[in-house]
Amino acid sequence: MTESDKIAAHLTVLETVVSQLITHMAVRDEDPPRWVQTRKALAINALDADGPRHAALLGDALADVFGQAELVASDYSPQDQARPDGQASLNPADEASLARHTPSPPRRPSIPDTGED
Repeated sequence: MTESDKIAAHLTVLETVVSQLITHMAVRDEDPPRWVQTRKALAINALDADGPRHAALLGDALADVFGQAELVASDYSPQDQARPDGQASLNPADEASLARHTPSPPRRPSIPDTGED
């Protein structure tokens, strides 16, 4: 494996982890699409491009990093997030999946009533 291959592998892993982290944080915000757009704008402003060609390369890289978060965040809206118990809402398919994979609480053995107090 060449040094170039190692760097490419490390960058792929880093991009994947960062993208997942951005998505994870976005869906916990009150307004996920806005959160993603704000972070993307901050990233664009923090990068210094050396000319239009470099700016285009950086823009493509940012689109790749934020792409997953934008897709996932677009499925969320502020009203979807609010539940009376303060927990984030899940879509019906996720709720059904969670219900199937959540173990039931253990049953307590019934104690027969002997009539004695």
